[in-house]
Amino acid sequence: MFNLETVPAAFKAARLLKSPIILDFVGIHSIEKVCEIARFYERKYLEVMVVLNLDHDKTYEQAIREICASYTSLMVDLSTLPFQENVLEVREIVKIAYSVGVSVEAELWPRGVGHEYSKTRDSGLTNPKKAIEYVKQTNVHCLAVAVGTCHGT
Repeated sequence: MFNLETVPAAFKAARLLKSPIILDFVGIHSIEKVCEIARFYERKYLEVMVVLNLDHDKTYEQAIREICASYTSLMVDLSTLPFQENVLEVREIVKIAYSVGVSVEAELWPRGVGHEYSKTRDSGLTNPKKAIEYVKQTNVHCLAVAVGTCHGT
């Protein structure tokens, strides 16, 4: 969701299609405001099952704010940190999140962006052994991996 006006449209579409939805927000709006609006529509559309996720948390503090605001999942992107520092921070986020039923996805390596694809396609590809070690050390539910793809512009 790139703006708050799309929230009611997503709920209406989900009700029409009899489908659950994942509302995935980027960090351009107030974490708490987004959650309040989504929860308002969740109460209005009781038949719609919804998961609220904020994409690409960049700090430990932001992840904790989301947990406190009642998000149901987090995508923590500490991929610019050194491996061990990333592990330590994500492991702490996971402990807190899991204690209140919030799932956590993490990103280990920065992926390239669309306009740099020809330069970044093969740099930073996920090392499978490091990925396994990372998941074991952090206990994340999901790991965003780099397999030669990119996103954004």
